[in-house]
Amino acid sequence: MKKLFVSLLMCMLSMGANAQVPQVPQGTVINFQMQIPQVGGVALPKSPVQSPTVSIDGRTLYLYDIGYDLTLRLVDENDNVVYTVFVPAGTTSVVLTSTFTGSFELQLFPGGLYYFVSDITL
Repeated sequence: MKKLFVSLLMCMLSMGANAQVPQVPQGTVINFQMQIPQVGGVALPKSPVQSPTVSIDGRTLYLYDIGYDLTLRLVDENDNVVYTVFVPAGTTSVVLTSTFTGSFELQLFPGGLYYFVSDITL
């Protein structure tokens, strides 16, 4: 019985050692709204969709626990797409060039029938 208790204790301790500590977002956390394009006859997501956790510090966007590929776009005040980049799953940051200044709409496209939108200022 004592060996069983010690074995269980060792298993619990080893799992705790491998657990990841949640990352605290750097900079300002960006709040996104989900957008669904107007497409006739297309079914909406049947379960809640979690918004990605992204923060901004200067010109660096930090992405947290995003386990899927996505496309990032910046749209200017005149609705022109001024920047597009593919972001592979597991990427932790994206640095925006200094040529972008002002207010932009940040769009994240994870694929599928929806995307996430937020306003940012660079």
